[in-house]
Amino acid sequence: TVEGLEDPTPLNPFDYLEITYEGYAPEAHAILTNKAEDEFLSENLYFSSDDCYNLDEGSTFNVTVYFDEYEMDYQGYAVTETTRGYTATGVPQPKEIDVFELLTVSFSGVNGSGQMSYEIAETEDPFLSGVYFRFDKDYNLSEGDTITCTASYYDPLSYGYKVVSDEKTYTVPALGKYVTDYASLSAEVQAQLMDAATKGMEEQFNASDRSGYVYTGESIFSTSYRLADYQSASNFQITHAYTCSYTSWGTQYQEVGFVFRFDLAGNSIAEANTTVYGIAGFTDLVINPDGTLEEGWEETLTAFKSAFITYDLMYKDRLATCDPVNVTAF
Repeated sequence: TVEGLEDPTPLNPFDYLEITYEGYAPEAHAILTNKAEDEFLSENLYFSSDDCYNLDEGSTFNVTVYFDEYEMDYQGYAVTETTRGYTATGVPQPKEIDVFELLTVSFSGVNGSGQMSYEIAETEDPFLSGVYFRFDKDYNLSEGDTITCTASYYDPLSYGYKVVSDEKTYTVPALGKYVTDYASLSAEVQAQLMDAATKGMEEQFNASDRSGYVYTGESIFSTSYRLADYQSASNFQITHAYTCSYTSWGTQYQEVGFVFRFDLAGNSIAEANTTVYGIAGFTDLVINPDGTLEEGWEETLTAFKSAFITYDLMYKDRLATCDPVNVTAF
């Protein structure tokens, strides 16, 4: 008869199990750590789980403990539990992010031929800097059209992000329209145009490499003199404003322009020190819905490289198809 043996010490291995989580829901995984301070237990209890991956808050998984039964008996331990179920709590949650906040979308042009453009904000964020955008349409736009933008990116969860949406729809707002009536423009816009046109004429006719001709009759076959023969052009004054349409190489254009009267000086010919006329025009000017000029309007200016002695020729050449406005009447 065996007598005097001690009862084994009950041991619940899960008292020494610490569970933490790596990654972000719903793809986090549990880290199982043996926190026993006793050297024997620390080295002989092993925790494992086959379903502790792809976890979200509230997910369930089972943990099994492995050990050497002989060693446990020898050390006087009786293991009371070998498998336990857990509910994931405290799982790191990714930060929701709207990648389209990087985009600034703008529209320009006129109805039916509007254009969309966009800018992407600079960022040092390693995830956001790798986001790419694609639009299903960006030209020939009309008011009310919808444009879908699709974002593409790589593995946001590895950066701790959850993208709110992969797509965003933009609606084309009211677009501008071509300027067809100079008198309908605000005084501020008229002043902008006149100032830019005047500067363009002064630069053109006072350039160091002046080119073009002064005509003294009603066609280019009339008597002409080279502008380069004159030393200076001064006293630029706008006499009329006009709007007109014209077709070039099958394309129709809308022009808003000004008739200038100015003085040429510094030549010995008979027509020296005389008053001539010239024109400067803007092509396809677009006025925004708020009454301002569309960005880039200055680049549409052309100061023509010829001047005319008589206003009659200027009228026949440019203004016969429209009703010029006497600027001095404003």
